[in-house]
Amino acid sequence: MADTKISGIQFKNIVLVASKFRADAKPEDLKYNLALVGLSRKVTDREDNSGSDLVCIYDFDLMHGIVNPACELTCTYMAHYFRKNDAEMTWDQFNDGMALSHVIAYLREFVMNITTRSVLPRIFLDPVNAHALVNSYKARTESKK
Repeated sequence: MADTKISGIQFKNIVLVASKFRADAKPEDLKYNLALVGLSRKVTDREDNSGSDLVCIYDFDLMHGIVNPACELTCTYMAHYFRKNDAEMTWDQFNDGMALSHVIAYLREFVMNITTRSVLPRIFLDPVNAHALVNSYKARTESKK
């Protein structure tokens, strides 16, 4: 049996930083198109030299590109991680898709909860490929350059 190495990266927290939701009427046909529309990551060293922190900010749009959407639902999540200096995994190896995959569970719950409490039918997000969301975001931002 192969030994499993511990990455040395610790999850600290995920916080819903901002959200905007508006739904005026119950639609006959509710379609959504979840997209990552903003992404940033910043690594900072700790002053006590115990390691470093990674803070990722993810902006989402549930109705991205839909003409006359049934609602407006955008939100921003912040994910915070800690890495010891002697960790097996580097911050470069802990890529955007890995960190985003942790946020997706919180996003799924938020979308379901807020739509349940609205005039809209409850939205259960389809399974989400975090790496595909990141790649799609990067392709869109590159094509705008």
